[in-house]
Amino acid sequence: MSLIAICGRKRGWILSLKNNNDNLYGCPSTSILSNRFEKKSFSFFNEFKRENHSVSSKETKDKKRIVSMENLYSEEAINVIERKIRSKNVKLINTALNHFKNNLTELTMDPQLGNRDLFGKLVKALNEEQRYRSIRKIESDFLTISQDQTGSKSLQTLVECMKTSDEFHIMEGRIKNNVVDLSKGEFSSLWVEKCIRTIPDEFKSFFYKELSQNIGELSHHAFAYKVIIACIQTPLKRKEKEEVFRDAIIRSLEKIFQIDSIFGDKVIETFLKKAKEEEIGHFIGAVCNNLPTIMKNKETKWLDNLQPSLFSVSHLKSLRTHLLNNIENRKFQPSTHKIIKLCLQRSSKEEQEQIVSYVLHDKVGFLELALCPRGSLVLMDILYYIGEERRRGLLEELKANVVEILKDPSGEKCASALIETLNEKCRVEVKDAIAPHFISLCQNPYGSKFLCNFIKVTYMSSIKFSDLFNNEVAELSKDEFGKNVIIEAILWLQNKNFIFNQLFGSDNDFLSLSRNLHASAVLEKYSSKAKSEEKSKILKLITDHRIELANDNSGETLLNHFLPDLTDITGCITHLSRSAKSVEYLLKTMRDNPNLYQIAKRESLQNSPEICKYDSGRNLVKSFLKDMKEDEITEAIKILTDSGKRFGTLMIDPTQNGLDLFAKCFPLIGFWQSNLSGRIFEFSQNENARKRVQFFASESNLAEIQFILEEIFDSHKFPIWATNANGIEFVTWIVENKLKKENPKFMKGFLSHFTHLRFLPHASRLFNKYC
Repeated sequence: MSLIAICGRKRGWILSLKNNNDNLYGCPSTSILSNRFEKKSFSFFNEFKRENHSVSSKETKDKKRIVSMENLYSEEAINVIERKIRSKNVKLINTALNHFKNNLTELTMDPQLGNRDLFGKLVKALNEEQRYRSIRKIESDFLTISQDQTGSKSLQTLVECMKTSDEFHIMEGRIKNNVVDLSKGEFSSLWVEKCIRTIPDEFKSFFYKELSQNIGELSHHAFAYKVIIACIQTPLKRKEKEEVFRDAIIRSLEKIFQIDSIFGDKVIETFLKKAKEEEIGHFIGAVCNNLPTIMKNKETKWLDNLQPSLFSVSHLKSLRTHLLNNIENRKFQPSTHKIIKLCLQRSSKEEQEQIVSYVLHDKVGFLELALCPRGSLVLMDILYYIGEERRRGLLEELKANVVEILKDPSGEKCASALIETLNEKCRVEVKDAIAPHFISLCQNPYGSKFLCNFIKVTYMSSIKFSDLFNNEVAELSKDEFGKNVIIEAILWLQNKNFIFNQLFGSDNDFLSLSRNLHASAVLEKYSSKAKSEEKSKILKLITDHRIELANDNSGETLLNHFLPDLTDITGCITHLSRSAKSVEYLLKTMRDNPNLYQIAKRESLQNSPEICKYDSGRNLVKSFLKDMKEDEITEAIKILTDSGKRFGTLMIDPTQNGLDLFAKCFPLIGFWQSNLSGRIFEFSQNENARKRVQFFASESNLAEIQFILEEIFDSHKFPIWATNANGIEFVTWIVENKLKKENPKFMKGFLSHFTHLRFLPHASRLFNKYC
């Protein structure tokens, strides 16, 4: 038997096995790299003479070449194998599989071939017999392969394709007694998880048995916890074996609770979603017995998703008893508030009052709990369950310590929660308490947050806020945190005339505020909510001071906001053109405002030397060139170049100064010709000027650049060009981009008159290229 490869010129490489008794591993070993996929060699098939081989007459007639394989893992070889796999022909697939006869293990773990999923494609194309033999070939390396990233992926694909009991028994024999160790591996755990979710019940009960002995440890492992979750989500059909595993989880709850980790939290959360009523009872019992430990843990998301309706009355009573026994000392743990909230939701009023009294008493009240991060969480949970008398006590304590509480992050949250439970009369008392400290609270990050919430909650009431602000609206608007309070007042208060008067009352105040980043945001917000009369006055202020606003970054933002409503922006365009954002607003606004368009167009052209210094300004001028008349373009270029006096300066200027914008304008051909004529060689010596001449030439036809050609190819001047490095570069560009297409033989004929220049250093480049 011999392994041959037949190559057809049109059909590409086709490998075939010439033997009367083809089988999976019947061919002799070909030259296969024993080491793991060396990638240095990319040779594929080395042709050799057709000696000592018998070939059919049909093969001879078709002129097919016989070749041998040197490297099975080259790019060409893999492409051939993939084509064989896609063919779905049993013999061709059998041949492809034979290529990896002794190297299937290496194939499963090769990262380069893993990216192409070659093993996965091969396995999916195999029939039962081929797949069984492949599994037997690599079964001894299962554990090694599973530890590899690519190998784990290959084994997962193999598990998905397995169908027969023989295949499952082989895998069971290799995995059994190794499930726990495999579950702890970064990649092997993924294989175990796939097995649990894919393999039929009768072949995977050993997974559950081995895992059930180590659930407490595995639930907190970074990789193994996913395997436990897979077991919970994929129950066995045989109830007795499934119950053994779930009982093991309940017995391991104490170990799971003892360690605070996000992994164990996810395991518990998954278990509760699938738990039965009887299991919930056992679970609650475990929670009660381990309540001190649970309350110390931070990762208790399962408590948030635990529905009180799952608890029976006896469960809740037991939980409440254990809770009260563990909060008598008032030392709250990270998850204490979650347990309290759970107990309060399904308790009677008497039971709720009992819990509240344990939390709040004569020695521990609002101040102490509010200033403690954990205590504040507990306090917010019980606020809706306390009686009026106790709520009045909390209110008095808040009023007495208002500054200390509201400037604390935890205290602010508790105070905001308390405000929501108070009636209007009590809220007025709070307003009176904060009045003396209103400005300092506005300028504090937490105090301002409370005041924003206070305004939202009380905006429908009869509380007058004008007394609180006390003519300090303008100053507060300039503050980073005070700004937020003013904006909330603008959004929610019904009577905000006092805000308008202090923001827009005088020109000086308005200009001062518009130059401040925070205050300009307040002005913009008020303008969007202003009444029609107020908006008219605001527009007048902005129109009158448009130039001052345009000259300031904050004022510019405010001006951009009002652009659609303005009728006159004269004097602003030059300043606005410096900002890309302002130009974007301007272009967007001009589409629907012809008057604004004409003003911007006129000012842009009149001030083009200044405007064209900036990218955004050039974009603005460019937008106007599309529909400009000839006289307008002529006038614009005269202004830009000072009637041609600044033309030479602009040509050598390294910055983009707007001159390039006018190179495409047809009415300016005469202008360019008059200013470039006689100066082409001069401009070719400067890189910036040379690029601008080339740009003009590229946008013009041969007739329009005739004056340039005459200056270059003048018989008296050409020797000067030919002996200059920059000159030669410019001449070459002109020939390649403008002349070669029109007259490809022109240069050869022209140079024939200057053979005496052939050996000069720079001129030789032209002769060598075109002659």
